[in-house]
Amino acid sequence: MTLATSVALTLAAPLYAKLQTTEPSVRYAEEFSAPAYLPQAAKSSAGQAAKGFAVVTTLQQKQLLDSALDYQVMAVKSSLLGKHYYLQQTYAGIPIVQQGAVASFSHKNGALYKMHDFSLSLSALEIESPSQKAFSEKLAVNKAWDYLVPQGELLSLPKVELVYLQKGKSLVLAYQVDLSLSEPMGAWRQYVALSSGKVVRALRLDRPHKASSATLGIGGKLTARHGLSKRQSYAQAELQLQTKMAQQRTASTATRAIVDGTGQVFDPDPRTTLNDASLEDRSASALFDPAYQTRVLRDITLDDVDGTFALIGPYVQIIDFEAPTTRPTTTADGNWVGKRGEATFYDAMTYYHIDENQRYLRDLGFTGDRAIQGGSIEVDADAANGDDNSYFNPIDNRLAFGHGGVPDNEDADVIIHEYGHAIHMDINPQWGGGDTGAIGEGFGDYWAASYSLGKTNGATFNPAWVFTWDGHNEYWPGRVLDRVDYRYDPTQTYEAHEMIDGQPDYSDELWSTPIYQAMLELVDAGVERAEVDQIIIEAQFGLGYGIAMPDMADSIVRTAYALYPNGPHAQTFAKWFEQMNMLGTQALALEAVVYTEAGINGVADPGETVSIKLPLTNPNIYSATAVSGELSSAANTIAILQDVSDYENLSGFATGSNIDDFQFKINEGLACGNDVSLSYAVNYELATDPAQPLTDNFTVTFNLGERELNSTASSESTAIPDNDPAGIRQTITVSGAGTRVDDLFRIYLDISHSYRGDLTIQLTSPEGTVVTLKSPDGDEAVANIVGYFPTDFVPAESLSAFDGQDLNGDWVLSISDNAADDVGTLNSWIIETSTPSVCEDIPTRDDERRDEAEKLLLGLAAILLFGIGAGSAPAWVIGLLLLVPLRRRRRD
Repeated sequence: MTLATSVALTLAAPLYAKLQTTEPSVRYAEEFSAPAYLPQAAKSSAGQAAKGFAVVTTLQQKQLLDSALDYQVMAVKSSLLGKHYYLQQTYAGIPIVQQGAVASFSHKNGALYKMHDFSLSLSALEIESPSQKAFSEKLAVNKAWDYLVPQGELLSLPKVELVYLQKGKSLVLAYQVDLSLSEPMGAWRQYVALSSGKVVRALRLDRPHKASSATLGIGGKLTARHGLSKRQSYAQAELQLQTKMAQQRTASTATRAIVDGTGQVFDPDPRTTLNDASLEDRSASALFDPAYQTRVLRDITLDDVDGTFALIGPYVQIIDFEAPTTRPTTTADGNWVGKRGEATFYDAMTYYHIDENQRYLRDLGFTGDRAIQGGSIEVDADAANGDDNSYFNPIDNRLAFGHGGVPDNEDADVIIHEYGHAIHMDINPQWGGGDTGAIGEGFGDYWAASYSLGKTNGATFNPAWVFTWDGHNEYWPGRVLDRVDYRYDPTQTYEAHEMIDGQPDYSDELWSTPIYQAMLELVDAGVERAEVDQIIIEAQFGLGYGIAMPDMADSIVRTAYALYPNGPHAQTFAKWFEQMNMLGTQALALEAVVYTEAGINGVADPGETVSIKLPLTNPNIYSATAVSGELSSAANTIAILQDVSDYENLSGFATGSNIDDFQFKINEGLACGNDVSLSYAVNYELATDPAQPLTDNFTVTFNLGERELNSTASSESTAIPDNDPAGIRQTITVSGAGTRVDDLFRIYLDISHSYRGDLTIQLTSPEGTVVTLKSPDGDEAVANIVGYFPTDFVPAESLSAFDGQDLNGDWVLSISDNAADDVGTLNSWIIETSTPSVCEDIPTRDDERRDEAEKLLLGLAAILLFGIGAGSAPAWVIGLLLLVPLRRRRRD
């Protein structure tokens, strides 16, 4: 275990102790790292977590800020590889919106193997007191209702929760109100502030499978719909819903049996089955007859009283919850034999494909306590106000299918795509933010295409098409999964259905392409499609809010390696993610020098012979073989005594050290505190296809002598004025530091800001040298700066500008906000330097010659005294005479 890992896990102990109260078998991980190939421009705390998982230490640090800050286990889920604890960050027991963490523990050994921290530092935020509630939940619901100006029905009872919501530099109390409506159609989440009684944020949570005029609110916040008149009050809408629910409860009191029935369906769609791209919505009905197939509708319900069969099963049930009003069909014999345009057909299509997909998930191993959407999901097979769209409602866990254009549930792709959203939301209760909009759509497309691939003609009839029947027609172009020319941009955030560079749905296809193309390549190589699907599903566990595409890509590669370490799965996924610029092969990483033989202080000093190991980490999924290193020095002050050593093969993500120690002698004339630099060349072969012979060159730099960390901090909280180039200035006075910007020199900043791209940050040394740590960037649409320069954040200008200066004295930090609307606060900052180096007292050459003479005289005296008659007087006299010059030298 590395020192960093040990420290991280020790600091995180309070979190793990909390988890252990729920799961006593939890143990600490021995290794906790991630590959170095992820983009440095991480867009979220999720990206930071995936790059190094070092943010786990902040959980314990944040808990120390205020005893009211805590984490509560909101969900525990099991997967194939482990058990996952989804933690909700709270203050005074009240949830903080979109803040928390996920900890994953291995089924195999109980060890922590994945950690995602996306919690909030509250050190400088103004927090409203929860002691008083300004108004009731009922009033909050009415405020939310009035804000949306509904023209349609209330589809389910509202869900209301008191939460904390971050607004600028404040944490405000608000009621989170979830409303499901038919117009404006969708699942709406609104936040009604207790301080003002106003809706301060409104979002749409559901994800229609395609962008259209009906996707109001997708990809951003919804503004109040002024100029519209409400059809009815909230009280009237609630009364209508309660009446409808009471009728449904009365109708469900009959005794029922579980039986199998049959249904006439498209499987997956008429074009694929008939291998006919010319088939259109307006084609003659007789042309569709060969496409109808009879399938078993498993575990449907038989009413023992009236003898009717209904499509209510263990994994899906057809109900009617929104316009148009179409009662679920029943039959007297358990057979649904309808065709296009008939309700029996759409009900059978929807029931069959969702039921089959859920059973497929169970076959992949997601069953029992590992089940995903293990209950009976409610589905309206004729919904969405008749629009040409369909959606998953995460508030009510329902699916709705529209019938505009080509009716959506004539195509299994649409049905399975929407069910894919239900899968995502069930796996990850904190799903949202980051690139999750595009990832969710891209996954749904992949999941639908993979499902169709296993059907007749699925692998041959336009396999890269998705929505093969519902799209690729006069109504809309559908989507594809072979946009191999698209590239991920780490500076962007990818929402659902985004148009980029004139390409509609660029964001969705950017994610679906690499995972689908990897699947096709693996299947062509003889891998079972089920294995690929299993990897894709498993990889979604253990991630929370705000993930980016590289985070999910990394999780997929690691999952593939964990499930199938001897197969081509991980390498194939890695190759496609590399091509799309989401991941990449990287040079080996040189870890910290390990001294195996040095002086008493354990580090290199002038005049010493030193033996070292140079550990290397392979940050790739591919193994590094035939690894050999050669150490050299261009300076005559370093004599290399052992310059070459081999390594054992380094498998993916592994760390290993040289077999034979490298050894060198340091010239005694070098000054204590100097840097010593050696050149290190590593030759190896990366086991890609084809294999790549590579050479990585490193500079091994170490300081002569022993140093200590010198840290000076300021915890003075200062608001940063908005849109003011004058900004703020704070001073830290450093003492006890050396005069060099070495590897210990760092600046830690804790800045709360809702749009950090507005900020300019500069640091001025005691001698007046100014270095810009951060320049303004209008595209940097992320919040907060918490971490170190230059380790967590790359300074805009090099810190080496301070090198050679006296680091003691007044350091000035300057921060200015250069754009309007977003505000922030400097919470604290730290300057870390090293103390002056201290070396061992190494003997000079005269001292060495004197020591040799002393040893000789002592030896002669011993021989005379003890070897040739120790008891005789002449021997004692001669011995004493030999010791006289030794006594004289010791006084010199």
